[in-house]
Amino acid sequence: MKNIIKIIIPLSVFLILLIFSFFSFNKENNIYHGLYNSNGTYFKTDTAIAIMYETDNGNYEVSDETSWLLDGYRFNETLSGCENGGTISWNDATQKVEMKTNISDKCYVYFDKYLSVQITNVTAGNITSNSITVNVSATSGTNQISKYYYSINNGSSYTESTNNIYKFTGLEKGTKYNIKVYAVDNEGHNSNIYSLNVTTDDSVLLADYIINEVYVGDVLNGLYYHDGVGTYTNADQEAGDNSYRYSGANPNNYVCFGSDAATCPNDNLYRIIGVFDEDNDGDYNVKLIKNINYGNYAWDSNGNNDWPSSTLNNTLNSTFLNSLGTNWINKIENNEWKIGGVSYFDIFNSDNFEAKNMYQYEIGNYSSNVTIKKKIGLMYASDLNYASITPYWLISADLTWDELNTIRNNNWISGDYLEWTIAKLTDSMYSGYAIGVMGTIAPFESSETYATRPVFYLMSSVEYVSGTGTQSDPYRIS
Repeated sequence: MKNIIKIIIPLSVFLILLIFSFFSFNKENNIYHGLYNSNGTYFKTDTAIAIMYETDNGNYEVSDETSWLLDGYRFNETLSGCENGGTISWNDATQKVEMKTNISDKCYVYFDKYLSVQITNVTAGNITSNSITVNVSATSGTNQISKYYYSINNGSSYTESTNNIYKFTGLEKGTKYNIKVYAVDNEGHNSNIYSLNVTTDDSVLLADYIINEVYVGDVLNGLYYHDGVGTYTNADQEAGDNSYRYSGANPNNYVCFGSDAATCPNDNLYRIIGVFDEDNDGDYNVKLIKNINYGNYAWDSNGNNDWPSSTLNNTLNSTFLNSLGTNWINKIENNEWKIGGVSYFDIFNSDNFEAKNMYQYEIGNYSSNVTIKKKIGLMYASDLNYASITPYWLISADLTWDELNTIRNNNWISGDYLEWTIAKLTDSMYSGYAIGVMGTIAPFESSETYATRPVFYLMSSVEYVSGTGTQSDPYRIS
């Protein structure tokens, strides 16, 4: 047991008709001397109180200080008290010792040595136009760190986390934010509060530009937000992946990629399939498809339908990719592509062809977990389906040539040629899905030679510079 050295300063108070009294001390006001009665009248006295601090050898000694030395100490509720029935307690919210008594008493306030968690540094990185990521450096004290608290509004509110890295999202571009961070140990004691000011980038990410400026509601500008709750024809067919997809005959979704020429060369024109949060981390990636045919290739010249070993996959991620140049290659995300494939029965086993059904079996809830991580791929079959106007997200399998022609003319991805997708037919080892000349999906032998348009996702950090998205004024990126 620790030795206790008591230095007693007597507390003598004479109160007439005292109903209740309250004694309060705090760091800012040093030590108050006196008691209060029930009607708020203050009785000045010459009373004092013994403040006891633990020393390095475990003993307690009286302090000559006239205010609380809170740094490096914590209140000892067990030892603190009064000899004649008064009570001593600590109010953590106000940082005050509170005393209650209605008689003359002798009281002591004890403080133990305690090392709190210390925030030593907070750095801000990955600063974009709408997000800031902070990394906290902290040291444990008497107890281990339990949680971190982060504020983006100068301490008006905090978000709790067990991670020392936190990303603030949904911020305004070019705006200064007052960030505050503190930590709490596993006994609930707070660290110091670390503050820093950070300004978001005043540039605009291409993904944010599409989401916040171009998308002004479903149908308008040919964009649809696939959150699963649309209010238009066949809205129940939405992918439900919170993507923003372009649909219709000819939306303004052109991007110039691979060239800084004043007039974008035709070979450098790409179109936006949509904007996707592939990793569900709040960072959206813009997905592009080459506007014209890159060349006619077999899905696999050996006749198989294993995408990782296919000759077309090799061509896209070597010959085509290397032709772009290092600066542009660095703007392309190394994406995880779903390549499990789709069975013919799962897609064509009813009188109706559903866009959502293709999506679910190809890359959604019913898809295989087979993936490959590459920069370049092809469109998914469901990308074609969702590029059509919404009445054709759900269509009858028994269509006339005129109806098929209407579908093709109202789908910006459809061309006048057979074209490969990345989807394979799982009922066979030798077939993949391609777009027919009438703009619908069907399986074909993988050794056949058809049109190919490379597809890739831009890095989420790619910025919008200019352009309206038309073919003559495509979006320009940094």
